[in-house]
Amino acid sequence: LMRDIIKILKFQIGEFIICGSLALYLHGLLDDYNHEEIDIIVDLPDDKLLSIQDDVIITPVNAFGMKQAGYRINGVYIDVFNRDLPDYDTVIVDGLVVKIKTYQALKNHYLSLDMNTIGGHDKFKDKIMTRINLFK
Repeated sequence: LMRDIIKILKFQIGEFIICGSLALYLHGLLDDYNHEEIDIIVDLPDDKLLSIQDDVIITPVNAFGMKQAGYRINGVYIDVFNRDLPDYDTVIVDGLVVKIKTYQALKNHYLSLDMNTIGGHDKFKDKIMTRINLFK
């Protein structure tokens, strides 16, 4: 399943960098990841994102203050953060070469978050706090 989704993402988007729970999992920081969602970072114009699928939704500013888009592939939600690409490592996942956000870039991101300014519901904030604590 993961392999199929990564192949579709490579075809639809081209260059992307995996972040979020899957990146934390691939770095060995989590025992598992959310199989219903993949977070990726891209650096693409809005019209390219909107042309990927009919159901792409673009959010002008998300809980972290950056532009976000989302859509589904085979029932898995693809959360797309559109910004400058971060530092990445290249790893093999299910026989495919993928780019994941580096450990240091993940650490810098999570430790720079100000929980007083992050939006979202309590469950989301609890998840972010758990991730911040991975790096303390």
